[in-house]
Amino acid sequence: MSKIHPWTPDEGRAMRMDGTVTPMRSLLKVLLALTLFLAFATHAPQQADARCARALWIPTLVTPTDQPLPTQATFLVAMMIEWDMLHQSIEGRFPDDAALVRASADGAAGSADAAEERIPLRVVPLGAGLARYEPTSRPSPGVYQLVGLGHPRPITFATRGTLRVAAPRPPTRVTLEVGPMRVREGRGAVVTTRAVTATLPAPVTGPPTALIAYWDGEPGAATVVPADTTEVVLFRDTIRCASPLPGTRTPRPGEERELASVDAFGRVSRRARK
Repeated sequence: MSKIHPWTPDEGRAMRMDGTVTPMRSLLKVLLALTLFLAFATHAPQQADARCARALWIPTLVTPTDQPLPTQATFLVAMMIEWDMLHQSIEGRFPDDAALVRASADGAAGSADAAEERIPLRVVPLGAGLARYEPTSRPSPGVYQLVGLGHPRPITFATRGTLRVAAPRPPTRVTLEVGPMRVREGRGAVVTTRAVTATLPAPVTGPPTALIAYWDGEPGAATVVPADTTEVVLFRDTIRCASPLPGTRTPRPGEERELASVDAFGRVSRRARK
């Protein structure tokens, strides 16, 4: 029997890259909420539901920043849907002007009279709505501001007591499925959409990870996998209030299917054939 995924309407929240809804109050709450599989009523990709606010695909930092990061850390960024028009300038793209900024002792970061240490971040697209941001030089221990990816946020770098992230391993035990998925609309009607889903053998522990599916060697679908999650949706061909992320799709008949895991620093594992 197929599962029916509920939908809870809330335009004050942000939606992840597979169409699930999640609050944006803190990164931990964002990633935990991604596990709920909240689905949306279908609509034609060419026209949005008249009752919907305009949804934006916005690059969103996934790497946890609530504890210090090692100075060699890189950042995982994923496209997620939100309704905050303040981020409209970076809609649908990975900005190439993001940077780590630290002010001198004489002024605050970003002030006109401050002597800033500015470390540009290099964008490495991973495909299907994921990217890794790499500092072009190693930051020193201390507090920086990450700018250029939505609201500036403080990032602390240290040599001890830092976030520990294991290198990603090929997801050999993850099951990948392509087919219909039943979802429940906000008013109770059940509809069917075509989706790419993955089932993990055990819940993810530690920092969030991600999965990328490849069709004949090209990235075709992806999603963030929060802690304590065993099932995720990598792609849906219909999402309420939005169209699928450009460049993502379900595999065509006969295409080779592979899956790779991505760690919280944006490092990609070897691929496992599915």
